[in-house]
Amino acid sequence: MAGHARPGGVSFGAGGDPVPGGARLAAGRAECHELLREARRRIEELTGLPGICPDSPEWYVQMAAFPLPACDAVALQRRLYDEYRVEVPVVDWNCRQFVRVSVQGYNTPGDIEALIAALRAQLRGA
Repeated sequence: MAGHARPGGVSFGAGGDPVPGGARLAAGRAECHELLREARRRIEELTGLPGICPDSPEWYVQMAAFPLPACDAVALQRRLYDEYRVEVPVVDWNCRQFVRVSVQGYNTPGDIEALIAALRAQLRGA
């Protein structure tokens, strides 16, 4: 049966799908997106840098990258974890630095607050 999908399997988790709990999954994604939108707003406010895509679920849902001021990405990622226990990828791409934030059902506004506080403290001297 390789290459065959169960009918409806591809739409798993879509709003209104026949999968038990599908509506809860869609609601959870929407809640995560709103928390990520708040992270985006606060990171953009902190850095003064615009987002790399429109603020729309058409462009991102639960994970997005945000530009940072010029910094040592490897050192910043290490400090965020070592000093604040905030675990996010900080990457160099195309001569720019980005923090990639992923929000899942277990994340809380407190997690976003911890990220923002850590970034504020670390980017102060950047």
